[in-house]
Amino acid sequence: MYLNLLQYISVGLAIILVLLSLLLFFIRFFKNLQQRKKNIVKTKTIQLIEKLVSQINTPEYHTEWIRPNESLILGFKKNYIDKSEFSRKIVTHELLTLHRSLKGIASERIRDLYIHLGLDKIALNILNKGKTYDHPKIIWELGQMRIMESVDQIKGCLKYQDDEEIQIEASVALLVLQIDDPLVGIEHFKHMNKGQKQYFIESCKKLDSRSIPNFSLGFSSTNIHVVEICLILCDYFKQSYSTDIVKNLLKTQNPDIIFAAGFLLFRTNNYVLIKELIHSLPTITDVPIQVSIIKNIKLLDNIDLLNDLEDVINNPVTPDEVKLEALRSACRLSEKFDQTFTLDRIQVVDEKIKKMFLHAQEKLI
Repeated sequence: MYLNLLQYISVGLAIILVLLSLLLFFIRFFKNLQQRKKNIVKTKTIQLIEKLVSQINTPEYHTEWIRPNESLILGFKKNYIDKSEFSRKIVTHELLTLHRSLKGIASERIRDLYIHLGLDKIALNILNKGKTYDHPKIIWELGQMRIMESVDQIKGCLKYQDDEEIQIEASVALLVLQIDDPLVGIEHFKHMNKGQKQYFIESCKKLDSRSIPNFSLGFSSTNIHVVEICLILCDYFKQSYSTDIVKNLLKTQNPDIIFAAGFLLFRTNNYVLIKELIHSLPTITDVPIQVSIIKNIKLLDNIDLLNDLEDVINNPVTPDEVKLEALRSACRLSEKFDQTFTLDRIQVVDEKIKKMFLHAQEKLI
C-alpha cells in the first residue's frame, strides 16, 4: 500500500516537473519571440527616420517635407501602428527618444512624423477614456511632443487627487503646453512633501530646454513650493534671473528657499548676493543649512569672501558646526590664492577654536 502511494507521488512529481519545464520553455520562447518582434519594429522605425531625416538639405525647416514622403509614412503606419498596440508602443518610444536627442530641423521632423502617424490622436483618445496605468506616460508624451490640443485634457488630469504621479506629470507637461500660464500645474499643489518635489524636479530635468519657460517667473509666487522648485530648475537649466527678486528671497524665513536661492547664487557666481547671504546666516534657524551654505564658499574663487568668513567665525552666536565649516572654507580659499589662513584673523582664540582650526587644516575634505 505504502509502495503504491510512493509510486503515485513519484509519478505526480514527475508530471509536475514536466509541466513546469514545458511552461518555462513556452515562457522563454514567448519572450524571445517578443524580443525579436521588438527588434524588428525598432529597426524599421530607425530605418524610416534615417531615410527621412537624411533628406534634410535645406537650412530652414519646411512642413512640406511630408508630401513627397507621404506614401512611405502611410505604409509604415498601416504596418506598424494600425495593426498592433505592441508595435505602436515601440515606435512611439523610439520617436520620443530620438526627438529628445536630436536638435533643430531633425527634431521638428520627428514631431511631424509622430503627428502624421496619428500617434497624437491615439494618445488623446487614451486620456479621454478615463484614468489608466498608462496615463503618466501618455501625459509626458503629449507634453514632449508639444501637442497643444491636449491642454484641456491634461488640465483635467490635475483633478486626480488620489494619484500624485498623474498630477505631477500633468503639471510638468503644462510647463511646455500652457504658454500663457506655464506654472498653472505646479501652482495647483498647495502642499508638497520632499518626495513629490524631487519627483517633479527630476521629471522637469527630462524636458527639452528649448521648450521650457523661464523658471524665474515662479520666484514671486505666493506658493513656497513653487518658489523653491523654480529656484532649483532655474539653476539646473542655467537661466537668467532678476537679482532684486532673489535678494528679497534671502530675507524670507523659509530655510529651504534660502538654501535653493543660495545654490543658484553659487552656481552663477553672484558674489554681491553671496555676501548678503553669508551675513544673513544668523536669521536661518536650520543649522545644517547654514553649514551647507558655508561649505560651498570654498568652491568659489573670490578671496574677498575671506573677510565675510571671518565675520561668521568671530560672531559669538554662530553655532560651533558652522564655525568649523567656516574655518575649513577659509583655509581652503586661502590656499587657492597661495595664502595661509592663521589664527591672527580670529578675535577670540580659546582651546575650542584651536581644536577647530587644527581640524580645519586637515586634508580630509
